[in-house]
Amino acid sequence: MKRRRFSREDKLAALGPLLAGELGVTEQARQLGLGRTVLQRWLAEYQARGAEAFPGSGPPADELSRLRRQLAEVTRERDILKKAQAYFNLDRP
Repeated sequence: MKRRRFSREDKLAALGPLLAGELGVTEQARQLGLGRTVLQRWLAEYQARGAEAFPGSGPPADELSRLRRQLAEVTRERDILKKAQAYFNLDRP
């Protein structure tokens, strides 16, 4: 059986009745054909992170910034090493 994937919008729509107090987790899960624990995890994430919940795939923005800075630093170091290598190779016959 293939694992189902849900978009951020799907998750927020599924949590709507729970957050409004209209349904309990078990009833909402039954209506949607989901496991109760799936909804509980989504609810816990939403309560913990609020609007930042369910960011999607890929690294978070702060992680992406860190990786870009690291890439720039490593690129500078590589360029310095290339120049040093070229300098020291000129001295050899």
